[in-house]
Amino acid sequence: MYHHLYEVFEKLDTYVDGRNEPSYSIDRFTIAFYEARLIVETQLIPELARLSLLQAFTADVFGLFSASLKSEIRALQVELHEQPEDKMARLIFDIKMESLIPQTAVSDFHSMMEYTKANFLEYTSLLEIYDDIYSRAHGCSGEEFISQSYHWFRIGFMLYWRWRDELCRSAFIDQKASIRVEAEYAEIGIDLTTTDPQFSKYRLLSINPQIIIMNNKDSRTLVDSRIQKHFWINVPRRLMFALEELSAQKLISKIAFNVTQVTDMVPIMEEMERGKKLKITVSDLPAISRFYSTEAFEDGLSILHDKEKCSLTFEEVMKDFRIVGDNIVTQVVHLEYSETENGTYINHLDHEFIAYTLDEYDARLKDVNTKGSAGKVKSFKIDGAEIPLAHKFEGDWFLLVVLDAYFQNHALIQEIFEDFGQTTD
Repeated sequence: MYHHLYEVFEKLDTYVDGRNEPSYSIDRFTIAFYEARLIVETQLIPELARLSLLQAFTADVFGLFSASLKSEIRALQVELHEQPEDKMARLIFDIKMESLIPQTAVSDFHSMMEYTKANFLEYTSLLEIYDDIYSRAHGCSGEEFISQSYHWFRIGFMLYWRWRDELCRSAFIDQKASIRVEAEYAEIGIDLTTTDPQFSKYRLLSINPQIIIMNNKDSRTLVDSRIQKHFWINVPRRLMFALEELSAQKLISKIAFNVTQVTDMVPIMEEMERGKKLKITVSDLPAISRFYSTEAFEDGLSILHDKEKCSLTFEEVMKDFRIVGDNIVTQVVHLEYSETENGTYINHLDHEFIAYTLDEYDARLKDVNTKGSAGKVKSFKIDGAEIPLAHKFEGDWFLLVVLDAYFQNHALIQEIFEDFGQTTD
């Protein structure tokens, strides 16, 4: 369905890559849409208009719209949670939510289109920004084109960035950035394959005294003082704060991260089939626990408990699963624990993406012990830790923070942790 559309996206990408001017803070698609008008008017908009006659397309785009809206609202809630006493943060939250709440009433593709057209004039600052891009490229005002095509811009924007995200996922699974990391260290005479065991085995970069973590609002990067490059990592901000706190408390001794890209600088039904909700005493958990969402039975989370190895494996399965190439990718959080008279401690923790072939994924839905053979990539890995299972970060269980940082079904995760912390009598 999207073959021709993706060809148009490739042309827009080629245009942006060939520009001599810096893009500053304006994203690639916006620049291309308002500068490469010939491609947009003769190829992109006609293709989007053609696709909009297909029911599968309208359902897909509306799904993207709804998911984006939920994500934006959740991001605002998390941001406010980080600074609840800040009056300015509360004011910004209220202002942004005021514009988002009406969008929750949008019920389908056609009402989404009408809402977008009707409300564009409210965003005069957007018109000024887009017109500035347009006029610089074409030497005249583009207000008429911008207002008349804005609904196509919004649809193209969502589809373009999903396409780009899929390309990045493929590069992530292939760990292409690790080649650049290895080359950067080779330039200063360091062979990571012999000096860093985690890089040699998993292509993960281990933290050492020369590396500092830059935990900024919109990016998480590692900076080695000997190289002065930003190594981007796939760890959400709140989880990174939690990991930094554990490190400062000497509860983590070894940690390594998967680098996703390298830049010179930084430029955004809940019932159990069988199983138990988590408690601080985990030894009595069954071998397999499954949880499902009441809203979408296809959305679920499984917990595998290996009592002999003292390990727990959490894997999320979503109705809107991720596709990379010909494979389906799920997310897994794995931990190993030890139990003493003082409590339960996490000794090892990692997050990884698991790639399944279509046949393997179909089998995985029926049998949670089915393994994915199409590849796996870790985001981070912690060893030699002594993290209390009951450890809290900013009032939330640390393990909940880890799962909530990566898994998408946040309500289901909260439900699983309802009884966490309750000890047996």
